[in-house]
Amino acid sequence: MLTTRQIELLKYLEKREEYTTTKELAEEFSISSRTIRNDLDAIEYSTKDLPIKIERTPRLGIRLEFLEKVGLDSILYTNDMKEYSRDERAVVIAMMLILTDKTTIEQLADQMEVSKNTLVEDLNSVEALFEYYGITLERKSYYGLTISGDEEKIRNMVFNIYLKITKQKTINLDEIIKEYAVIKEEIPEEIIYKIEDNERIKYSDDSVKELKNMILITLNRAFYGFYMGGDTGYLRGREKPDNFQIIEEILKREEIQVTEGDILYMIMLLNASKKIKGISLENTIEDRKIMMATQSLIQEFCRITKIDMKIGQDISTQIMMHLKVAIYRLKNHIEIENPLMEDIKYSSLFVYEITKKILKEYEAMFDVVFPETEIAYTTMYFETLFQENYNMNLTVNVIVVCNSGLSTAVLLKQRLHMIVPELNVISTCRVSDVIKEAENINPDFIISTVPLKMNQYKVIEVNPLLNAEDVNVIRRNLTNLSYNRRNEHLAKQMEAIHKMPMEELFQKDCCKFNLKISDWKEAVQVAADPLIQYNYIQKEYVDDIIKIIQTIGNYMVFIPEIAFVHAPPEHVNEDHMSLLKLAKPIEFGTKSKVDVKVIIVIASKEENKNLVELMQILMKEDNVAKLKNVTNYDDIREIR
Repeated sequence: MLTTRQIELLKYLEKREEYTTTKELAEEFSISSRTIRNDLDAIEYSTKDLPIKIERTPRLGIRLEFLEKVGLDSILYTNDMKEYSRDERAVVIAMMLILTDKTTIEQLADQMEVSKNTLVEDLNSVEALFEYYGITLERKSYYGLTISGDEEKIRNMVFNIYLKITKQKTINLDEIIKEYAVIKEEIPEEIIYKIEDNERIKYSDDSVKELKNMILITLNRAFYGFYMGGDTGYLRGREKPDNFQIIEEILKREEIQVTEGDILYMIMLLNASKKIKGISLENTIEDRKIMMATQSLIQEFCRITKIDMKIGQDISTQIMMHLKVAIYRLKNHIEIENPLMEDIKYSSLFVYEITKKILKEYEAMFDVVFPETEIAYTTMYFETLFQENYNMNLTVNVIVVCNSGLSTAVLLKQRLHMIVPELNVISTCRVSDVIKEAENINPDFIISTVPLKMNQYKVIEVNPLLNAEDVNVIRRNLTNLSYNRRNEHLAKQMEAIHKMPMEELFQKDCCKFNLKISDWKEAVQVAADPLIQYNYIQKEYVDDIIKIIQTIGNYMVFIPEIAFVHAPPEHVNEDHMSLLKLAKPIEFGTKSKVDVKVIIVIASKEENKNLVELMQILMKEDNVAKLKNVTNYDDIREIR
């Protein structure tokens, strides 16, 4: 078994693309180098039979090697390698109590492999968890432990916990449900697949797994006599819908007693699950509203982003399907989990902000409040829509510098055209002529076969024969350029509610200029120090920022040479921003490093309002160039 810190250490190594050292790991986790070595020894022993290997090479360092094409989360989750924390044990115990009619402290202690005293302490956490969902843990003398409360709340609690834990991959709930289930696994599977055939739909693989477990729990509860709502009156005077009859017939055949309420709850679960094929919209007021809202959402997004309304039926149908499931879940108090939420918020910042603004206008129509997780899901669809319809015309103008003669220059130009057709080679020249050529052409970057340094232009040094690594470097720069251009376009479309001057966005004491710093982590720390000093943020916010940059890359550098760094609001006390102008550009980040000369730290508790205001200012005329060249606070104030 692995401790929580050892799991985090493995995850950190998984995200690193290069070797790291014991010293670096000790600094990252704020522990001694000796403790790091002990943790690595423990990890190697515990994972010796798993398809991962800790490589520890002298003079190079430490890295994680995968022996099979499978992610770390899947390996640890499948093999149940984690040592549970108290909160995690509380979740497991809660699931055991829900899956049975009663149990005892002695039985739970034995099943959890802990002492009776530890189990008694754990029950306090279990009780708090149940109370959060409006459920009571009852401790009865000579009877044992059981739970009581509204059955729908109990089942929704299970669904919400299952979704959350499955996303986190901290506990293998699938195995726990399988172990305690008294109903055959084949029954939920038959229900799911017969509903798919009847509705002509296909659920996603994740949804099939969710449904299978939730139906299993529903039937398990019914087996022990815990039913949903009895006769709800739903069918009074109405013909049974097909899905109701399908479920009813299967359960009658298996002699499983349930109520009308249990079957309706299973239908709710089915309706609230994501599909990858087919759409089951009905001629109801709610579904007609969803169809109208989908078209309106898309039209509004295209209007704001100024893209053509050339929408394929697939994307429109997918948004409609997703919206129906999302609204159904929200109305039935089923939480929406999105494991990609933080990545989406940072990598698609402007599309996320636009999506949030649009969805807000439809909350009253559906009587729901769209959470961040749902905004992030819809952002994914709008991001696809944007990419498919926004004609970027990404023609990249370059100058090729070559001192080896005409034949080498011609060969390199031809190879560039064949391998990287997006490049438009405007000119080939000698080193002595490159400054004049660049001033005339203003290229996006310069490709040179000889060492060359130019302050105003990005220079990529390549082998005259253009090897594979050269092509990778060029493509990384193309990706960065494309990302920057699309974000500049989106930033121009953002509508600011207020027009704040720069001195309101940046107070004087929160700006630093012309500092000589070479390490990007230190630069982030220095840039954030004023916010810590004035208690706008807690010191942990800096660690959060660094971890995000290490995890998702340099998405925060969406304007060349300017890093807009931020993190989730957990350690933000008040909205504010700070600025650091470096004396010289530094390499920023750990993945696809880019040059940065300005770092802006953004602290936002809820919305990126300050960032939107700042982008409104920077998108005017030559304000980006002005910001890159500020030397004092007066220069900041002059940017309008």
